[in-house]
Amino acid sequence: MSDKSIGPWKLGAYLVDEKNAPNSLACYKHLAPDSHVVESWELSAMQNSRSTVCQGIHSGKTIADLVELFGEDLLGHAVVEKYGKGFPLAVKIILSSGYSPLSVHPADSDDGECHTRGRDDFWYVLDAPKGAEAYVGLNASVSAEEFVDKVLDRSIIDIMSHTALAPGDVFHIPAGRVHGISKGVLLMEIFDPTVDVCEIYDFKEGRSISRDEALRASEMVELAVLPSYRTEPETPVDGVEGLSHTRHFSVERISISGPKTFFNYMADTFHFYHCISGEVTLRTDSESSVITLRGGESALVPAVARRIRFDGEGTLISAFM
Repeated sequence: MSDKSIGPWKLGAYLVDEKNAPNSLACYKHLAPDSHVVESWELSAMQNSRSTVCQGIHSGKTIADLVELFGEDLLGHAVVEKYGKGFPLAVKIILSSGYSPLSVHPADSDDGECHTRGRDDFWYVLDAPKGAEAYVGLNASVSAEEFVDKVLDRSIIDIMSHTALAPGDVFHIPAGRVHGISKGVLLMEIFDPTVDVCEIYDFKEGRSISRDEALRASEMVELAVLPSYRTEPETPVDGVEGLSHTRHFSVERISISGPKTFFNYMADTFHFYHCISGEVTLRTDSESSVITLRGGESALVPAVARRIRFDGEGTLISAFM
């Protein structure tokens, strides 16, 4: 497959409505003012939340369709070797209409016969109202048995670390770390597309947690107490800041001011780009395929692209394997 015949692709998100939500993503996603959208799945091949190509000859095709068509040229040989032929990353924008339940995700597991991929999360705070908080990690040491008791009697919230939020805050949430978010936060979430989530506390008090669920959570939870759970970005180099390097994926923040070219000879991975402010043009080796991204818009660049050229004024979040 010629590298000049595929991508890049501008993406159309899968949108989730919540009719009674007090606010929406209408402004950020350039939607109708009366929109009730609270989730925007920017990059997803997960069932029932599939994003699509929104312009060009592949318009209407899903991420899964692109993988079927282009395989390693899209994903990268190393990515296919490690993760198989399914798309290995998901990205969504969330506007929390309420307090999200406290939850924990499992780590990778391997019993010798079957390897199961766990889940890491990455959060980038796009906006946050006054008083907004992240509940990430514990602020007091407990044993696994004490953790189970606190989940069951709902006092787990008392030992959660509370971190005040501001735009630009970054959190890498590894598997096992309990986490939740307060209401009204505009958040980008990048994660391993597994569906195994263990909820341990519901702010609405409408759901009790069984002992079996609490015991299962205790087997995966990180009990260590850290001095801070916010992730500090790396020092910028030529406008590029490393934000997080999880077990499976990496995230960068890129500042664009005029022409900038990145060479991709050794990466062997696709790249996802989301514009969080300004307006940026993106092109690869194919001169005929130029994408313009405004704030709130996303693109996918295949692994086979040898260079990625930007122009304009804006800020991007990039994710890759």
